Amino acid sequence: MPGFTAPKALWVAEHEPDVFKATARILLPKDFVRLRLSGEAVSEMSDASGHALVGYPHRRWTMSCSPPAD
Repeated sequence: MPGFTAPKALWVAEHEPDVFKATARILLPKDFVRLRLSGEAVSEMSDASGHALVGYPHRRWTMSCSPPAD
C-alpha cells in the first residue's frame, strides 16, 4: 500500500509512538503546500479517499486532519 496514508500513520503510531505523539497534522504534499501558502490545513475529500482517509459509502473521515482539541 505505498500510496495509502492512513495505514502508514497507524504503523507509525504503533511502532514509533513518540513520533506519532509529536505529529501535529498529517497532510498530503499538495495540502502541505496549501498550508504554507494560505495558512489553512485542509484536504479535498476526493484526494483523501485515495489515501484511505475517507471511508465509503458514508463519506466520513477515517482520521482527523486537524490537531486534537485540548
